[in-house]
Parts: sequence; structure tokens; C-alpha cells
Amino acid sequence: MANKRYRIEGNSRSDEVATGQESRIADPLWMLARQWQVGEFRGEDAASPVLIQYSMHTSPVSTFRSYKANGSTQIDSSVPLEMYAEQQVPSSLAAFARAAEAGSHFLRMLSASGFDALRAGIRDQYSLAAPSQIEPEETAWVQMLIRRSCDGERIYRERSHILNGIQNQVNLVTVVNAWVAWYEDRFADDARFDSWDSERMEYRFTVAASDEANSVVLEAKEYQGGHLDWYSFDIQEQKRRVPAKSQNPPTKNVLPTPVRFAGMAASRWWEFEDGSVNFGDVSASAVDFARMITAAFAAAYGDDWYVVPVRVPIGSIAQIQELSVLDSFGDRHRIASVASGDGKKRTWRFFELNGDDENPGLFVPAVALGRVEGRPTEMVTLIRDETENIAWGIEQRYEGVAERTIDRQSQWQKVRPVEDVAADQSLWKYRLMNPVPPHWIPFIPIRSGDSAQMRLRRGRMSEWTQLSPDQVGIRGTVLLPNPAAPLNLYEEEVPSGGIEVSSAYQFARGVDGRTYVWLGKRKRPAERIRPVHRQTDSIQRA
Repeated sequence: MANKRYRIEGNSRSDEVATGQESRIADPLWMLARQWQVGEFRGEDAASPVLIQYSMHTSPVSTFRSYKANGSTQIDSSVPLEMYAEQQVPSSLAAFARAAEAGSHFLRMLSASGFDALRAGIRDQYSLAAPSQIEPEETAWVQMLIRRSCDGERIYRERSHILNGIQNQVNLVTVVNAWVAWYEDRFADDARFDSWDSERMEYRFTVAASDEANSVVLEAKEYQGGHLDWYSFDIQEQKRRVPAKSQNPPTKNVLPTPVRFAGMAASRWWEFEDGSVNFGDVSASAVDFARMITAAFAAAYGDDWYVVPVRVPIGSIAQIQELSVLDSFGDRHRIASVASGDGKKRTWRFFELNGDDENPGLFVPAVALGRVEGRPTEMVTLIRDETENIAWGIEQRYEGVAERTIDRQSQWQKVRPVEDVAADQSLWKYRLMNPVPPHWIPFIPIRSGDSAQMRLRRGRMSEWTQLSPDQVGIRGTVLLPNPAAPLNLYEEEVPSGGIEVSSAYQFARGVDGRTYVWLGKRKRPAERIRPVHRQTDSIQRA
């Protein structure tokens, strides 16, 4: 018996941990023993931070460049980037209504300022031209606008010539300048910012933040529209002409505040905690490490963290150059950058941009606040047809001359030709091939050059020659961005589930409270649409 050793181990009879989390009261001595057991009486020779000093360098976003443009364009860093990236030139049909609206407003401003005598001359000199495609129900509306309005878009293009001719008329110059300001605030369609890639059905552009010290170029390669934020960008190029840490950087003093969150464990054992969160009731499976790590961190280390307020300008890239902590013992500690210490192979990259491996910064873009999206003025669905090994571009809606949305399926049902059936074929009829609606545009797979990559080229159905020219063809700009050039989609951009591309007017506020309106596109996963299966040489009931 004396030569043997016995080991006594505790064994839990159940998996629940709620009992261990409870603080059951027995007597005062037991309460003191419980505090001693958890180490509350153990003194720690540790200090608390009382003052944080840091220096920060910021570079405002100053230029924008579309992938189509040859050069960059200066922008206002406080204006939402979505307004620059998504704005597009309206279609030729919608441009007529926009020009008429701008012209009517110009005539109203002239009348309100006492220049009624100029209205007739302006209507004659800047008359509206009738659009080439007009729906029957829009004819009266178009003729009324031609008689009573003028071409406001042409007036805006020739505003410099107009202002030079009326320099001596101060009141008239004031009216024209006020109308120009209204026009620029109302219509955002600068072609320099057109960033929509029709072959990818996405936006592609770059923004640059530069100053006397640094130059950083950020690239957004796959922005689908809707909401733009820091994670939409990658570092394309960065040049640092001076060291990241200057000799005498401007410092700012801030007070650290302990981190607080719901259900946070109290620092004292007998302190009452928030009863809405019960860590003892946390359930997790054997592989749910993230939940258990989060619960353990919140219970054991929640009171060891502090938050430091740092004010970063909107529309800029910020980088902390130096950081020091003054503790309650009067000692000052210089905190080094974790990213610089860990190097390029680090795994902790919270809020970092791809490609920003050394001395990373925080990008805070100016984004749209309270964004409101109108009803789609144009909608196209791209789907796969595995039976025919092609893709279909279905133009569901487009914006007409009267700024109203026209449904192409309903339009096709009204003018669809009715097949004549002979008297002796009243029960059965022979069909060589079932027709395809003229707003279903085929995309044929072709090989891209000598490579193995396949592209989807926009095609045309031969049977459309039997229909009226007013019934066939593309009306919008999504599938027909350039009438003089073919459209070759990348095959991977049209998945098996399909995509939906829509255009709609956007309304939002900037950080300064100003309102912005623009016409932008957006790509989403498509709703399920059944492809048109081609059937040949069939007999069907009449």
C-alpha cells in the first residue's frame, strides 16, 4: 500500500456549465474563499492607460479615372463615389424627354425674370427634333413638346457662346447662370465618368489619393452597383516618396475608454451583471470554435481592451505613423505597427485593402447616405440555355420617349402575328419551328482568338426578317452600348442561374447633406426564367 500512488481526478456528471457559472451564497467565509479562489485578492503590478498620443497622415481622394478614359478627372472628395462611378449617359429615347424638361425649365425661368419676349426666338433657334422611334401612344405627347418646349441639352452645350453674346445684359446673364447650375445639379451624365464595362456587366474604375508625400491608386474591378465601400477596392499602385514616420509629426492627444458591450463580465466577483446575457447557456457543437472562442474572450479578457477615438476625414486614406501610451505609473510606451512586424505573410488583416502589404492604411470613402432607388427604367436578364448551348439576353423593359417604362413582352403580345389555319387543318397544324420573341437576343459562343477562352457574341435570329422592323431590335443600352460595334460577353459572367441588369434613377445625400440624383446600373442574380426551347418539324393542335 505504501509503494502505490493513487491519483484523484474530478469527473463531471453532465456537460452543462451553468452550475459553475453561478455564484451560490453559503456564508461570509465561503464568499471570501470564493473571491480568493478566483484570484480577486491577488495584486497585480500593472498600470492602466491614461493618455494616448498619435500622429496620422491622411491623403484625400482627388482624381477619378474610368477604364475607358485616357486620363484622370478631378473630383470632390466629399461627393459620394457612387455618383461618379455609376452615372451614365441616357439612351437616345430618354434624352429627348430630358432635353425637353431642361428647355421648359429654361423658358419658365425667362418668364419669371421678365424676358417673355425671348421665348419665341429661343424655341425657333433651339427647336426640338423628333426622335426616330416613337410609340403610337406617345405621338401626341411628343408633338406637344416640340411645339411648346426647346432643346435644353443643346442650350447647355452652347452655354459659353450664349453667355458671350449677352455680356452687357446683367440680369439675363444671372438667369442663364442660375439655369446652368440647376442643369448640372439635376442631370449627372458626364461621359468622362462612364465606367460600365458591357463585356463584364460591371463597373471598372480607379481613384487616386495623392499629396506632397504619398500617391496611392485604388482600383475597383468588379463593382456591381448598389453600394460602394472600402472592400470594393484593391491597391493598384502606391508610391511613398518620404518615410512613413516624419521627424516631428503633429501629434494628437486622446483619452482611452474601456470597451463596453452587452453582457460584458463584471470586473468584481460579487458585482451584479446584465441578466439578458447568460454565458453559461452558450451552446456550441464540437467544431464551433468561433463561438466558444468569442464567449471565452468576452468572459475572461473583455475588460482588458480600450477604445481610442480617431477622427478620419471622409474620402481619404489614413495611416497611423506613431502611437505612444502614457500609463498611470507615468511610463510612456511606444506601440509598433503589428502589420509591419508580422510582414506580408500576416493573417490578421482587419479592414486592410488587398495589395497593401507594408504600412497599411484605412480607406474611408465618401459613400451615399439614405440611398433611394427608383423603379427600373431598363431591365435585362441574361440566362443560359444548355439545350441549345447558347445564352439569351432578354430585354424585359426599356425607357420610352415619354420617360415611361415599356414592357416588351406586353408589347410583343399586342403585335404578335396570328397564324392562319386552313379549314381542312382545323384540328392539327404543322409547324416548322416555334418562334422566338424579338426581345430575346441570342448570344452565340465563339472562341476568342487562338486561345481556349470562349466569349458570347450578340447575334440575331434569321426569322426576324419576316417581322416589321419596328418590332425587332434592341431598344435599351445594356445590350446595345455601341450600335456600330459587336458585343462579346465573357462566358463566366453569365452563370447557370443567370443575372439581371437594371438601370434606375438613384437619389442619395452626401456627408454634407446635399442631394444627388443620377442614373445608374446594377447587377443582381436573376429570377428563374424558363428558356425558349427550339422545336422543329412538329405537329400541334390548332
